[in-house]
Amino acid sequence: MFASKIQPYCRTCGRAIKRYTITNFFGYANLQNSSSSRYHAEEIKTRDEAARQLNERVVSFRKGYRGKAIVGTWDGESYVDPYFCTERCAATFGRMAAREHPTLQTVAAVEAHRARS
Repeated sequence: MFASKIQPYCRTCGRAIKRYTITNFFGYANLQNSSSSRYHAEEIKTRDEAARQLNERVVSFRKGYRGKAIVGTWDGESYVDPYFCTERCAATFGRMAAREHPTLQTVAAVEAHRARS
């Protein structure tokens, strides 16, 4: 997760990087919250009720199993990654960097090379 006031764009393809959202499940008691989902015992019926209850920006609202609300929220500044939209774009960028800058290495790679020599 990466926080920024300005939306980052992928360094490889230029696409906007996805927002980091939290999925909120309503009408489920005694389930464990995680970093990307929260469970609420309260039942809600509308998007407006969800906005009042959560006090965050509601980005999605749908009905799930037995009509229970599932709400996606975003804090207004969290994104999935600061540099790349997908792992594929990150790998493409890494290959390009290795091709264009043949001596570019991490500290760990240099130390491993030294240890073998």
